[in-house]
Amino acid sequence: MYKEYYRFSEEPFGLHPDPKFLYLAMSHYKALTAMMSGIKEKKGLILVTGEVGGGKTILIHALLKDLSKNIKTAFIFNPRFDFKSLLKTILLDLELPIDKKEESVPRLLEQFKEYLQARAKRDEMVVIIIDEAQGLEDDVLEEVERLSALVPSGSRVLQILLVGQPELETKLNLEKFRVLRGKIAVHSQITPLTREEGRGYIKHRLKLVGRNASEVFTSEAMKRVWHFAGGIPRVMNLICDRALLIGYSNSGTIVDSKIIDQAIQDYDYLQPGKPAFRGWGLSRRIGYAMILGLFILIGAGAGGYFLLHRDSAPPEVQFKGKILPAEERSAQQREIKPIEVKEVKKELPAEKPAELKIPEPKPAEPKPSETKMAGPRLKEEVFAVQEGWVLSMVAQKYYSALNLSLLDFFLEANPEITNLDLIYPGQKIKIPNLSEESHLWQVGENTYQVYLGTFRTTQEAQPYKNDPALANKTLKILKRQVSPQETWYRVLAGDFRSREEALKSIQALKAKKLLPLLDCLPKKTAS
Repeated sequence: MYKEYYRFSEEPFGLHPDPKFLYLAMSHYKALTAMMSGIKEKKGLILVTGEVGGGKTILIHALLKDLSKNIKTAFIFNPRFDFKSLLKTILLDLELPIDKKEESVPRLLEQFKEYLQARAKRDEMVVIIIDEAQGLEDDVLEEVERLSALVPSGSRVLQILLVGQPELETKLNLEKFRVLRGKIAVHSQITPLTREEGRGYIKHRLKLVGRNASEVFTSEAMKRVWHFAGGIPRVMNLICDRALLIGYSNSGTIVDSKIIDQAIQDYDYLQPGKPAFRGWGLSRRIGYAMILGLFILIGAGAGGYFLLHRDSAPPEVQFKGKILPAEERSAQQREIKPIEVKEVKKELPAEKPAELKIPEPKPAEPKPSETKMAGPRLKEEVFAVQEGWVLSMVAQKYYSALNLSLLDFFLEANPEITNLDLIYPGQKIKIPNLSEESHLWQVGENTYQVYLGTFRTTQEAQPYKNDPALANKTLKILKRQVSPQETWYRVLAGDFRSREEALKSIQALKAKKLLPLLDCLPKKTAS
């Protein structure tokens, strides 16, 4: 909404990853270099760690963006399942058929070994990327070491990239992971932006949309953004975006520290030290409740970096332009044994943020059982559950991304599933068909609500609170029990008095990448 007002070519602080916005601060530069050179030099096992919102996943997107066709990748996100399921997910992501009659771990390992042998003969490379790897169960993490043992003698065809929060470092330092830890050849840690990097980050993003930072933010305002966010890029994006909207609403010409203070009132739960829900594996070390979860951290982008060109054969990392951080510097790699766990100290005084009041369901609001989805439209096919499969694996078979909103629609299409973690071999799973209208829920005659998404915490509804597309609408948060141990939260906005009004809001939110369900694009084939 404020894009034209500030004469931006596009919104500079969007939440959706965009490769052209990447700002390579010191630690981000080192991490990207470590990943790229680790693959180029066939190091085998690479580890990247950092706090929530610091930019880990966006660096993965930068890595994946231009991988050579000779490099086959399996990208596993939030891997909370057993080793057999992990193996099957890897094989599926590599587009390998799985023999339904024989799905034992030894057979799956043998199939993966045969695949590696075939790739090695073609002088190709296989890269397995596991994001949020701290979520792996201990026994599964131990088994990861077995994968590297499958590599043919004399070959270095397989590279494994583990990406996670600092808890992963702590876990790997346990004695039980001594063998796995000893195989980690490269370790890089992503740290929060320094004060100067924080200023450079804001300037960089504004420059890319056609403006000088001094024309939009005062120096003190930029300092205040960094100060509040503790150098976390994700939080800086949220505050800057909100501040620009306030400035636009006030018809101001420049964002000053007073506007920043107004903006942070909506996000005071992100203040370092403020207790918050952990959300999707949030770090205990920083109580940030991150918004919209899966696959969406800070915008990725320009600045030139190592890329794996698609036309390279054999596969190797090459330059595409220069790889330079915010300031020119050389990358450093280091062997780790044991893994060093760093405490990140932020340049922040002790402050007591104002109490955040989260909109909770009022007694008069409908309970989850009273507000029904319009009923997901189903694909023609029905999937027969195979032994060892979980619902998330079924969802990934048909859709390119996975998040709670997608799983919620699978549950809605299959009401007989009362426990997210429990489906049976032979069970028939109906496949939901997603579209903009999936977000349109009719709750009465000429009365509609817009489904925004399903989240692990109520705090993840905060970005919608003051969005112009939902002006004068009420947020409704409905509990969704998905297993005896787990509760999710559906977030809706309403009421809308016409179908057209609701669809207009849906389209506006979609343009801002604020509807996680629509990030899940159907795969061309689900064979």
